[in-house]
Amino acid sequence: MMFDQLNYFMAVYKEKSFSIAAVKLSISQSALSKQIKNLEDELDIQLFDRQHRRMIVPTYAGDEFAIYAKQMIDLNKNMLLKMKKHSKLEKGTVTLATIPVLSQFSLSSALIDFISSHPLIDVHFFEIENDFIVKQIKDNSIDLAILREEFLPDDLTNNYLLAEDHLVLVVDKHHPLAKEPCVDLADLDSIEFISLVPESGLFQLITDECEKVGFTPRIRMTNTRIETILSLLRESEYATLMMEKSVRPFIDEEFVIIPLKQTIKSRLVLAELRHNTLSPAAESLKEYILNLE
Repeated sequence: MMFDQLNYFMAVYKEKSFSIAAVKLSISQSALSKQIKNLEDELDIQLFDRQHRRMIVPTYAGDEFAIYAKQMIDLNKNMLLKMKKHSKLEKGTVTLATIPVLSQFSLSSALIDFISSHPLIDVHFFEIENDFIVKQIKDNSIDLAILREEFLPDDLTNNYLLAEDHLVLVVDKHHPLAKEPCVDLADLDSIEFISLVPESGLFQLITDECEKVGFTPRIRMTNTRIETILSLLRESEYATLMMEKSVRPFIDEEFVIIPLKQTIKSRLVLAELRHNTLSPAAESLKEYILNLE
């Protein structure tokens, strides 16, 4: 039994006519009749009642066979589509740039899973600060980027939401503010901060938000790593403003996360350069990331 025979059978089953089905299949009526007869001989059953002159009527066995024939045809189509997709990805390469949040949002393991399930795709990815990623997007030197949407220029990219986050204050457990249930950003004008570097984008966000409530933040130190910033906070009166989901995995019993009265949100997105056509390999990684649960 061949898939062509199943397609021939379904055409006759649908049209209830050998002549009409033959025209739609672009084969002769005699060739079609022969294929259906061969199929019936192989199955050792009669699929159509040929007694009627004007219309071919399926037998009970033909009706039941049609159910399975359609399922097999659909399954075959889906299989071919999937295999065609994989054939297009042969020797594919994807370049992905991200801000340093892969581990906090479980994206590291997802990336490993993608590479394992797509052995013909090479993924070149690197973690850099937000401003450098924006430059690479503008230069069209990367395929995809994971970064915070509010730091992207308007109309540069197509953005797909991965997660939402919000700004919080983090202090050592012995800090004077440690027992506060929440704080007003305006009340932090005398606090000395340690921040991520200016290129992170978060540095500028903190500066802008503090200036909105009337002061310029006293940022005494900057660093590229959240872990290093937290180590500098230990047993000191410094504080840091961080995105809650980004910092929480690094928090232990020595630190306190304090909500702000103001809601200052951030959107982590997967971005691609607008009006740019992704390669099949890059499109596959994009779909994989967007379908993560």
